[in-house]
Amino acid sequence: MLLPDHVIKAFVESGVIGITPFEPTHLQPASYDLTLDDTYIVPPYTSPGDMFLLSTEEVIELPNFVQGQLHGRSSLAREGVMIHISAGFVDPGFRGTLTLETVNFSRKPKILPQGTRVAQIAFLLCVGPSTKPYQGSYQDQRGPTASRREQLPEADTSWLS
Repeated sequence: MLLPDHVIKAFVESGVIGITPFEPTHLQPASYDLTLDDTYIVPPYTSPGDMFLLSTEEVIELPNFVQGQLHGRSSLAREGVMIHISAGFVDPGFRGTLTLETVNFSRKPKILPQGTRVAQIAFLLCVGPSTKPYQGSYQDQRGPTASRREQLPEADTSWLS
């Protein structure tokens, strides 16, 4: 079940869901707008401008019976900036800021200042509590976090020439 605005607000006010800082004007009909932190990472496995990692300013804390779904904002997508490419599933039990995989597909550089509403998170109730809430390698992360998995070797592309 997707949580509407008034339930999100009640869950935050009662401490069931943590959104810090919480700004009531960021509530949407069935989601909450997330803002941009002031740091970014250009991962070593990409060329500058290809892909970079941003972070939400908000720290999210989910109980073991609520799942989050992260989405980019449509206004930025219409300008060619994909704020969230993948990994939009926020597991029950997750705590921390959210890393946003971002690509600027437009032909113009874009500046996204701190505090810009760049993404939104929707919340869904699980049918019951998870018996294995999230305890992965990104638990309690702060700021944009590069991949913590072993990097794949580069493919041999010499045959393309």
